[in-house]
Amino acid sequence: MKFDTGNKDMKINHDFVNQKLNKNTSTCFIYNGLDRVNSNLLHDYYNVMPCCPSCNFAKRNLELHIFLDWMSRIKDNYNNLLQKINLFESK
Repeated sequence: MKFDTGNKDMKINHDFVNQKLNKNTSTCFIYNGLDRVNSNLLHDYYNVMPCCPSCNFAKRNLELHIFLDWMSRIKDNYNNLLQKINLFESK
């Protein structure tokens, strides 16, 4: 698969976490690739989005709206999770 984009896709924000990904970051995201929006279709310019390996693995072949709903539920429960973690760590 080749896109005539001058590698611009590898230099734009990761679509799921809205963060530029490069080798200078302090997070686990050291590069990004291209994930298919619709996993039933081929890698095509209009069917891919920038994505780090962690999000690509988490999404796997889920439909995009199901993956985004899952991410939303994690975000909504974030504070509860932190409280539980802090409770366990304080023991």
